[in-house]
Amino acid sequence: MRRGWWSALCAALACVACRVAPHSPESVDPLGLGGSRGVRSELVAAPQLRITRLSVNGRELSQRSWERVLARVEREITGEIVLDDAAPLELPARGDGALAAPFEWPTHGAEELLLGSVVRREIVPGTWFEYARGAEVIALESATQEGTFVRKPVVEPQRVLVAIVPRDPASPELLGLHERLMRLEEGAVRDSGSLIVIQADALAARSNWFVSRRQLEEHVLMHEFAHALGVPVEPQRTWRGPHRGAHCTRPECVLYPALDWRSLLSGVLNGVPLELCDACRGELAQARGAAATRAGSTSSP
Repeated sequence: MRRGWWSALCAALACVACRVAPHSPESVDPLGLGGSRGVRSELVAAPQLRITRLSVNGRELSQRSWERVLARVEREITGEIVLDDAAPLELPARGDGALAAPFEWPTHGAEELLLGSVVRREIVPGTWFEYARGAEVIALESATQEGTFVRKPVVEPQRVLVAIVPRDPASPELLGLHERLMRLEEGAVRDSGSLIVIQADALAARSNWFVSRRQLEEHVLMHEFAHALGVPVEPQRTWRGPHRGAHCTRPECVLYPALDWRSLLSGVLNGVPLELCDACRGELAQARGAAATRAGSTSSP
């Protein structure tokens, strides 16, 4: 009899977990930080998704976390994942181990900039510059509203760069971030690949008895890869501010951005979210199907 009551209680809890109320959608972007502009077919439907990871000042995620996250990502894309490692990088750090300056992905070695083997050219007066090695453009630099310049690498559309860094003095509590990269094509600036930055020290500080370091690694890395893939798309499931970018309103989704009663209840019933919700996965599946249909129509006589 007791076993029957226990089974009924577990079933009831599972039913409640399915009904954890989503956050209300927000179509506005109060901080002007941008959000999803649709599933990125250049990543989702490519024959290969190339991932380059970089260890900065010895910071790394566990190999187990990488394996589990990449297996989840590979289920959501058409092609195979090709993983390679950039040479480890050492940057100036403060006494507490934090970076001495905010991280910027190096343009294939800062020493090349200092020695002059990489040339900086103005392409839009006062706004856009390019860094080139011979005929190859390896980075673009854009002006911010504050008058400073931000330099980002140029990569092919099917590549994601992932940097594992110490704590950044500009954003000490940030666990991870995703940014779309850009390239020049026929004189225009277009999307090209992605940059993911994970602050390893912030993950270590945030882990506790309830959420382990490994769970945080998997959650944050999968969260940023989901941003790179371009979900959520549906406005009724999109929650923007005050978080950077577009997030899912469903608390069981790895793209739910807040620690509130919804995520706490869902976490108790379902565990730390490490997967996309069914709706986000459905958007990726729809994009894969549409890309396959286009490819079939193109190849047909």
